[in-house]
Amino acid sequence: MLLSQNINTTDSDEKEATLNAFFGAFTEEDGQRFICNQIISKMLDRFLPQASVSSLQHIMSILSKDLWAMCTDQFASHVLQTVLVITIRLIQADVKKLKYVDDKMCNVAVTDEEKQNLKEFITKVSKYCNNNLNDFICETYASHIIRTLLEVLSGVVITSGATGKETSRTPGGGWKTTYGRHQLKTDASTTIVVPEELRHLLPMVANRLQQVADLPSIISTECGSAVYQAALQVLRPNHMDALCLPLIQHLLTHAFCGLQHEDQSDEYNSQLCNGQEEQSVHPVFTNNATARLLEAVVQCSSGTELLVSIYSSYFEGKLDSLVQHRTAHFAVRSLLDAWTDRETFEGVSDAVSKVVCGALSQQHNSVVLSWVQACRRLNTQQGKCCLALLEALECSKTEEREKMCSPCLIHLMPHDQYLSSLAGSRDKPKVTLHGALILQEIFNFKKPIKFVKSLLDMAVGDLVLLFCDPRGSHIADAFCSSQHIGEKSRGKIICRIENEAVALALSKHGSRSLEAFWAVSCSASRTIMCQRLADGTARLKGNEFGTIIYSKFNVRLFSSRTNKEDWAKAEQAKINKRRKLQELLDFKGDASGGSESPAKKKKKKQSRPEEEDD
Repeated sequence: MLLSQNINTTDSDEKEATLNAFFGAFTEEDGQRFICNQIISKMLDRFLPQASVSSLQHIMSILSKDLWAMCTDQFASHVLQTVLVITIRLIQADVKKLKYVDDKMCNVAVTDEEKQNLKEFITKVSKYCNNNLNDFICETYASHIIRTLLEVLSGVVITSGATGKETSRTPGGGWKTTYGRHQLKTDASTTIVVPEELRHLLPMVANRLQQVADLPSIISTECGSAVYQAALQVLRPNHMDALCLPLIQHLLTHAFCGLQHEDQSDEYNSQLCNGQEEQSVHPVFTNNATARLLEAVVQCSSGTELLVSIYSSYFEGKLDSLVQHRTAHFAVRSLLDAWTDRETFEGVSDAVSKVVCGALSQQHNSVVLSWVQACRRLNTQQGKCCLALLEALECSKTEEREKMCSPCLIHLMPHDQYLSSLAGSRDKPKVTLHGALILQEIFNFKKPIKFVKSLLDMAVGDLVLLFCDPRGSHIADAFCSSQHIGEKSRGKIICRIENEAVALALSKHGSRSLEAFWAVSCSASRTIMCQRLADGTARLKGNEFGTIIYSKFNVRLFSSRTNKEDWAKAEQAKINKRRKLQELLDFKGDASGGSESPAKKKKKKQSRPEEEDD
C-alpha cells in the first residue's frame, strides 16, 4: 500500500526513486522467487508500464534465466506476457519513453541499442516456446504465452483480455470461467508494425503448429484449441493467406477427421440434441473446444472455396440436428455469417429454411438471425426466407394470421402461443432481442410488404409500447430508414402515432423513436405532433427526455405563435441544412471511394423493386 502511494505521488523524484528501489529489489538470487509470488506479480503487472527501459531489461534478464519455470508458473507467466506486450511497443520507430529529468516528466527516445536488446528478448522467448510447443500448447499458463506471442509477432493490438479468463460454454450444460476463445482487436489504424528482424518468427511458429503430434487430442483441450484459434485469428485479418489457409487445411485433414465421439451421459445427450442421437452429428460438435475451433476455421475460410468444402463435410444433410444442438448451433451461425458467395448460398438457404422451426423450438434464435442477415447481405432468397418465417410462426394459413406475423416475430412466439400469452396474463410478453433484430433485417429486404402491413395493423397502444422498448425503438429506426418501405407506409404509421407524441417523448427510447419518425414526416404530421407536444408542455418540461424533445422540435416557438409560419420556416431551414450536409458528406464519399458512372447508377435504380402499393 505504501509503495503504491509513493508511486502515485506527484513528486517526480520520490516516484522515480520508489520505482528504482522496487525493481532493484529483484536480485539475481531472489528475483524469480519474487516474480512467482502472487502479490508481487500483480504489482509488476501494474508498475512495469511505468518502468524505465533499463529496469525492464533487468526484469527480462531475470525471466530469461529459467524460461520453463516462468512460462509454466501461475503468476510469473502473467509477468512475462506483460513484458512481451510492453517490449513490442518500445521497439516501434520513433517511440519515446516517459522519464523524469530535472524534476520534470519528459519523453526520452529509446536508443537503438536498447531496441536491439528488446528484439533479442522477443526472439529468445519465441524460439524457446516454438521448440517446446508440444509441451506448452496444452499447459494452462504456457499456452497463454504462445497466444500472446502470436499477437505480438503478428502486430495485432493486445486487448485487455489477452491474459484474462472468460466465461465459456462447457460440456454437461453448465457455464464456468475458463480460458476460452481469444478475441483480438485488428483495427488497421492501431496495428503495431513488426520490425523486419522479427518477421520470420511468425511463419516459424505457424509452421510448427502444423507439426504438433496427436493433433486430435490437442484440439480437444481448451488450451490447445485456444492456441489454434488465436493463430487463425491473427493470420487471417492480416491477409497472411499463405500461412492461414495451409493451417486450416491441416486442421481439416489431420485434426477434425481423427476425432472420436466422447462418452457422455444420457442426460447430457438429451440436453444437447433434444433426445436425438448424438451420433447423428460429427464428433467435432460434441466437444466444446473443437466446436469453437471449427467456428474459427469457418470464419477464417470466408470468401474461399474451403468454406463450401467445410459445409459439405460437416453441415450438409445434418442441419436439423445441428441447429438444435446446444454446441453445434453456434457453428451453424458462424457458417451463415461467413458465407459470401451468392450462387452457392441458394442450397444452404433452402436447407436452413427447413429447420427454422427446430431452431426456434430450442430457442437458438441467433441461427435464424444469421440466416436472415445472410439473405439481406447477399440480396437473395429473401422471399423464401419470409415464407419460412411465416410458416414457423404459424402465420401463413389465413390472412388473419398473416396480420399477426410482426408481433409474433417480435416476441418470437407461434401465433397460438402468442394469443394465449395475451389472454392469460396482465403483462404483455416482452420484446425479444433476436425478434427485433430479425424484423429490422426484414425491413431492409426488397419486398417486406407482409411484415410492414402487419406492423401497421397493430393497435396504437401496442405500437407505443413497442417504440418505447429499448429493443423495439430500433425497429422504428429500420422502418424509417429502409429504402424498400414506401412513403405511404411511413405516412400511415406516423398518422397512427402522431396523437401519442407526448407518451413517446416522455420515454427514453420512445423519444428516440419519435425523432426517427419526425425526420421522415410531412409538414402536416409534424404540425399535429407539435400541437400535441405543446398541449403537454408541463409534462415535457418535468421530464428529462421530454425536455430534449421540447427543445429539438422548437415547441416553445410553436406555442408562442398564433400563425405557425415562423415555426414552419424554422423547421424547413433545419431540413434544408441537414440535406445540404448530407449531400456534402455523400460528395466527399464519392470523391474518396470513386463515384459510380451514370449508367451504373441508372442500372442500379432500375434493378431496385418498386415500392409496395399500399
